[in-house]
Amino acid sequence: MNKDEALQLALEALTDFDYDKRIKAIESIKEALETKDEPVGWIDNKGNMICTKINESCRPLYTTPQRTWVGLTDEEMRELEKQFEAERVRTSDEEYLVIYPAAYWQWQRAIEAKLKEKNGY
Repeated sequence: MNKDEALQLALEALTDFDYDKRIKAIESIKEALETKDEPVGWIDNKGNMICTKINESCRPLYTTPQRTWVGLTDEEMRELEKQFEAERVRTSDEEYLVIYPAAYWQWQRAIEAKLKEKNGY
């Protein structure tokens, strides 16, 4: 039982004088409070994943999603490609993205920064 269900049950028990409902609500609340998501790692303020908490600026990473991930749209990717002068090359059966080596790492960091911005990091 999750916390929302336990709280709903407790609310019903508080407004009803049924003894069995109150006992069930108390047990549900205890169970929900004992169930905690434990972090599987930590992330620093630069977005680097680390295995143990090093300082207070690190945020926990959980196995259960805390929010919905937002990716880049095709339009946003095209804008970044234009910004770094990437070229699309088509062959008869495939398409390639060509980016100059000097801009490659900057292009990757720009994608990373855009994703962090969209996802609140």
